[in-house]
Amino acid sequence: MRAKELIIRLVTLIPTAFLSSACFALNHLNLPKPQDRSHFASAMLAPDRKTGVFVFKREIYRPGVDGSIFTDYVPGKYLKEVYFLGVYDLETGKIKILNQQKNKGWKPGTWGYAIYDVCQDRALITECGDREATSGKCNHLTHYWLDLKTGKLAPFPIKNEIERRGLEFIPYSLYLLDAEGTFLIRIPDKGPNKSGAETLWLRSSAAEYEVIANNAAYYGFQNTQIYFHSADRKWSIYSIEQRRIVWSSNDLRSDSNWPLQRSKGLCGEPNKETMLTVTMSSPHLQLGRMVNRGWMLYEINIDTSVFK
Repeated sequence: MRAKELIIRLVTLIPTAFLSSACFALNHLNLPKPQDRSHFASAMLAPDRKTGVFVFKREIYRPGVDGSIFTDYVPGKYLKEVYFLGVYDLETGKIKILNQQKNKGWKPGTWGYAIYDVCQDRALITECGDREATSGKCNHLTHYWLDLKTGKLAPFPIKNEIERRGLEFIPYSLYLLDAEGTFLIRIPDKGPNKSGAETLWLRSSAAEYEVIANNAAYYGFQNTQIYFHSADRKWSIYSIEQRRIVWSSNDLRSDSNWPLQRSKGLCGEPNKETMLTVTMSSPHLQLGRMVNRGWMLYEINIDTSVFK
């Protein structure tokens, strides 16, 4: 009986093992080819309007396989994820790679770098991603200074600075005012009848914080001065150099220097006629020019084989 049972078991197991091996072979023979999904992820013109700062992502992804009666489920896999930080000369068309970073502990596909602002020879860079591999969203944000001459990437913990003061950090609430690290920080006011109101903080290059105005609304930055509208219906100008409000009025017509357009507070005077950007519809850098009050985008032909 034992011999007979052994034979029956072998007869039963051999087809199963063969089928499993066949399915394994089918899975790996029919895996989709890796896809090159590399693209420019972020870009911005420097104040000189001649230098473009960019982030390029080299991304190679192998799609997965859906499970079936003959094949097992095989998840997709990122075979390569590398970010390149560099500069592009609009006049010569030359590219210089300043820094490159590989994925270090991030959930694949959720991690990335972006250019927040550029001032003289420095760029403020953000890195964001998911380390817990749960949400797939950006839940860890870090800021860096990128030296456009040396390529050095130095951590800049401004998010922690703000939170240590008991303030709520709001993405895109930072306005870089100079290359030394002076920032205007907008913190929304909470509570009844506070809709649209905010507290304006000034962060000096020495990491000193002071309140410029409460219950106010930021308007713009120009010539080392911050322009805002306060709750008492006054338009005011705060001088960074003098550290005080130097002009206040209920009537804008009394000050010919009031900026005509709301500005982000970029270092230097932004040129409203040209921009460098990226779009979701194209992997290339896009040069934008203002034509008839609308942006016309032109693809810049760059040899991306240099990003290896």
